[in-house]
Amino acid sequence: MSNIQQFQYDNKITRAFGMASFIWGVVGMLVGLILALQARFSCPEL
Repeated sequence: MSNIQQFQYDNKITRAFGMASFIWGVVGMLVGLILALQARFSCPEL
């Protein structure tokens, strides 16, 4: 006679936040890489 309640969690918002964080991380890395390459090749004396 156990009265155990089972809960179902909705992980959609957590997965969406994780995916958005990953995408923004990739975008940030690409922007940083582009800026670094432009600085390197536009000013060769650096």
